[in-house]
Amino acid sequence: MILFWLHAYGHSTISLVGGATARVGDPTGRLTTRNGMEQSTYERNVEGITAQVRGLWSNTKPMLERLGQVGDGEERGLWQVRNNREWLDRLSIVDFLRYMGMGARMGTMLGRDT
Repeated sequence: MILFWLHAYGHSTISLVGGATARVGDPTGRLTTRNGMEQSTYERNVEGITAQVRGLWSNTKPMLERLGQVGDGEERGLWQVRNNREWLDRLSIVDFLRYMGMGARMGTMLGRDT
C-alpha cells in the first residue's frame, strides 16, 4: 500500500522480487539448513510472484480512478517490478566481502551459533 500511495502522488516505485535471495534461503530460527529446491522450482516461483505483483500494479489505474486521484492529465510516477537476481548474479563473493567485510568483525561472526 505504501508503494501504491507513493505512486499515486507521483513518485516512481520499484517492487522488488527476491529471485537471488530466495536461492540462498533464510535459516532464521532453524537449527538445520533448509532443503534445496531445483532451479526450475525457483524460477517458476519467481515468475509466479512477479506475475502477481504485476497484476496488482495493473489494478492501480482503476483504483486511482475510483478514489478520484486520476484526471486533468495528472502524471503519475513510474512503477517497475525488478528481480534482485539482475544485479546480485553479477556480484562476486570477493567484491561483496571487500565491501561488507570492512565493517564486520570476524570474532563476532565466528562466535554465533548459526
